[in-house]
Amino acid sequence: MSRMRVVVGAFIVFGDFFQVHLDVFAFAMLPLVMWAQGNLHIQKGQAAEARDILLKAKEEAQALGHDASAVAVSAYLGIASGQLGDHP
Repeated sequence: MSRMRVVVGAFIVFGDFFQVHLDVFAFAMLPLVMWAQGNLHIQKGQAAEARDILLKAKEEAQALGHDASAVAVSAYLGIASGQLGDHP
């Protein structure tokens, strides 16, 4: 077998391996990306949009078992709710 075929075969195998892991990594980062997006909406005064995004982010974090992310998102969810007057 030529070296070129071995190298090409390795790229194919490792390329598939890294693609799967990148997809998993991107999915795992979704709650953090949504948290940042919710934060931006809070800063822009768009509390309703922030609340909707942050609720989804909290659900995703809990589904993935990211307890720290769920707690952090909850803090920002409280800010958005406060801006909307949804607090006791």
